[in-house]
Amino acid sequence: MLASDVCDQVGQRKTRKRVGRGIGSGHGKTSGRGHKGAGSRSGNTRRTGFEGGQSPIFRRVAKRGQFRGGHSNKPTIVSLSSIVKLIAPGDLVNSEYLFGKGLLKRSDESYKVLADCQTTVAIKLVVRSISRSAAGIVIASGGTVQIEG
Repeated sequence: MLASDVCDQVGQRKTRKRVGRGIGSGHGKTSGRGHKGAGSRSGNTRRTGFEGGQSPIFRRVAKRGQFRGGHSNKPTIVSLSSIVKLIAPGDLVNSEYLFGKGLLKRSDESYKVLADCQTTVAIKLVVRSISRSAAGIVIASGGTVQIEG
């Protein structure tokens, strides 16, 4: 293959729109700018979202619910059964442990341990939040529950 044979594939590069080249081109006379108004004149720059004096959509739409940014204050749910599956004897279960095992996305994330099983494994828990039923199950199995401060 010679260097002179190398070329773009068909449709690879789009030819630029040449405006102001006569009526037959379809982009003559007003060159695609329409008639009159700020948009037809040189030096025209309108800010993003400008709707010609109409109240813009970002002001018409309510700034609440799904349209609002920010973080949810709901805690991540960690089930007691998932802790029982992962724990080895003598392990201390805390935020760093849960983060290391992949049950939390961040070690400083808010979470709550909920009961969804019975267990006989003695677990040492140091958690941010725990349901009463989950705490009761852990204590009944010979484990300890401590709330992080």
